[in-house]
Amino acid sequence: MQTFNLFIHLDRAIDEAEYDHLFEAGFDDAAPGIENGIGVLDVSRRAESRADAVESITRAVEQAGFKVTDIRASP
Repeated sequence: MQTFNLFIHLDRAIDEAEYDHLFEAGFDDAAPGIENGIGVLDVSRRAESRADAVESITRAVEQAGFKVTDIRASP
């Protein structure tokens, strides 16, 4: 397995109560925040491939009630 460092843009800002939803959805490997009024996650995800990491992150984001709008390599 490899570790993939990805920067995720969400469809809206994260409010305080939603930080717990993100953690419960599996983002114990992420640093959530707000950038220009939009929710972001800086994720270090272990997976077999980048595609597997993206799929896992997208599924967890949706489970937490958000949508992914952009995925990039972490700065």
